[in-house]
Amino acid sequence: MEVRLLRQPRKVTLKMTSVFPTSLILLGGSAVEFAGTDLTFNFFTTVPFGPDAPEFLAWIYHGGGLELSDEMFGEHNIKAIPCGIIPPEASGWLRKGITSLDDLKGMKMRFFGLGARVMDKLRAATR
Repeated sequence: MEVRLLRQPRKVTLKMTSVFPTSLILLGGSAVEFAGTDLTFNFFTTVPFGPDAPEFLAWIYHGGGLELSDEMFGEHNIKAIPCGIIPPEASGWLRKGITSLDDLKGMKMRFFGLGARVMDKLRAATR
């Protein structure tokens, strides 16, 4: 077995397991990087109106989350190890209030994962 330490690639994909099939790849990243392949990976990231950091960790370590993670990532020959938590975050400090869905059209917001998908549907400009 070959061990490789890589800096986080620009885009992490599940194809990495086919590129390095006998390697142990150590990198930092987020499960959201795999969500383009399988949307359920989003549940290992920030979920809109989802749990805060302590609730998420309780689910991971005491509610079956780690076992689900092992099962999902294991299908791709990946062992994911929770190393840090980024709790849900607000989308920004706004100069004007949002009073209707039309106010979101073209508004620039920093979102990723499921939250970004929701805001994209509402015509906000997520990044």
